[in-house]
Amino acid sequence: MPACGYRTFVVHSKASELANYGNQVVNNWTMENEFLRVEINSNGTFDLQYKPTGQRYANCHFFEDDAEAGDPWSRAPLLQNQIITSQGCAAEIRFREDGPLQTTFQIDIKMQIPKSLTADKRQRLQEFVNIPISSQITL
Repeated sequence: MPACGYRTFVVHSKASELANYGNQVVNNWTMENEFLRVEINSNGTFDLQYKPTGQRYANCHFFEDDAEAGDPWSRAPLLQNQIITSQGCAAEIRFREDGPLQTTFQIDIKMQIPKSLTADKRQRLQEFVNIPISSQITL
């Protein structure tokens, strides 16, 4: 290449030589590589397995809503608290990306939580609102 110069190269693919370097998707809601296996459950949680040891972690990735009536300086637990988790929610699971190095699933859930506290701040209202939660799980 000449000093302070440049060269232009044009690259053409050969139609007969398509390369597929693999993927990590095993089935609709499962992805794995040589170290990890991720199985997504219908409620949006997933089971993670570390393949070299067989160690398995079940129901990862769920959300919990808890309440208290305090302020930034003091904690005031409710007399009647209802803890709500996303484990009972139905999830919409979508495939986003697959390749030899990265695979991604998107998980969308709508979690119903109480709208607020009662006026006396002793418990939560029985009126609920939907909270959309969207996550991307990438291996």
